[in-house]
Amino acid sequence: MAKLLRERDLFSNPPHELASFTLRPKLIEYEEGNAFKRWLLPGYGSTVCTIHADLLDRKTGAVVGDLRARQTVSFGGAYSIGANEYICKRAAEDLIKEIDKKSGKKNG
Repeated sequence: MAKLLRERDLFSNPPHELASFTLRPKLIEYEEGNAFKRWLLPGYGSTVCTIHADLLDRKTGAVVGDLRARQTVSFGGAYSIGANEYICKRAAEDLIKEIDKKSGKKNG
């Protein structure tokens, strides 16, 4: 997530409006899943990642907003092998896109 924030120049030094905030992400849910189980029955063996992030005022530490992102791979066989390796990155990308949108920056 930190790499994505740097790439999009979010939470950088002033004058960027987000520079006065801190992002505190938490991994809420993670299920590794199983591609073979997904092949047998869609929904069985799902890979899941849910991230929640608080947006804090840097001066006061007060929570001024929150963001949530969830990614799921719930069907597919062999082509969904390795979902456990990319699922959380996709959830983080969704979170960063939401920050981009709220800050008025273009999605990267």
